[in-house]
Amino acid sequence: MRSIPCLTEPFYARLKIIQVHRRQISSKDSLVQVIELDMRKLRFRSDLKFPVSSNVVYALYAELLDCEFEFVGTIVKSIFLQKRAGFEYQLNYLEGVRTKKPSAGALLSAIAFLEALGHEEGQLNAKANNL
Repeated sequence: MRSIPCLTEPFYARLKIIQVHRRQISSKDSLVQVIELDMRKLRFRSDLKFPVSSNVVYALYAELLDCEFEFVGTIVKSIFLQKRAGFEYQLNYLEGVRTKKPSAGALLSAIAFLEALGHEEGQLNAKANNL
């Protein structure tokens, strides 16, 4: 699966719980560091411990390339990072979920368009990390 080229450097995003046991909720935002992003999943780090359950649905919001993107999914994996005193998570996107903002597919399309225009990866990194 193709990783998104502008995300060669970690960037910060906001994560919140939006559903528990099919009941809509709205938790407070938590700041997380996204370290990998592709069409099916993303990986992020946080000092906070989040529930790993198919019954808990998360929304992650990130401003990239001057647009806010929304990724909706469930956390399927959690790893405790002893040396870094935190956790690394994998969030798999839910299929068929309509988001109010563009998601991974739109982000890949935008990046492909920018690459076709000749933007260099370093320029994309600068924009991705400029939150």
